[in-house]
Amino acid sequence: MLPSAPYPECNMYRIKYFGLVLLLLVSCSSVEEKRTTLAGKYTWGHEVNTIQLCGSDLVFWVQAKNEIYWLLREFHQSNTMKPYESVFIRFIGSENGKAEDGFAADYDGLYKIESVNDMQAEIPKDC
Repeated sequence: MLPSAPYPECNMYRIKYFGLVLLLLVSCSSVEEKRTTLAGKYTWGHEVNTIQLCGSDLVFWVQAKNEIYWLLREFHQSNTMKPYESVFIRFIGSENGKAEDGFAADYDGLYKIESVNDMQAEIPKDC
């Protein structure tokens, strides 16, 4: 038979501490789950840098690192004939709230694009 702990409240603190650590780990992993592979219509033009996700009427202002921005812009310019024409992209990203000022404030929100997996000049019929 094991001897009882001299201070039982210490075990309670350990349990609470373990629970807190577990809660933090789960919270961090849920933030990562919000980053997902998505697809939509990307539009670039004078004062326009937007994504409309497939199956949605909402249009988001795009946030991206410079190298991703220039990749999207170059592809768009090389594969469209008319101003503000859309191209199809598949990307990893997440919704990033709503802008309060600037051109981005005129849209439904912000979408942060972290990487681009695929770009096509033609938009699939199911998008």
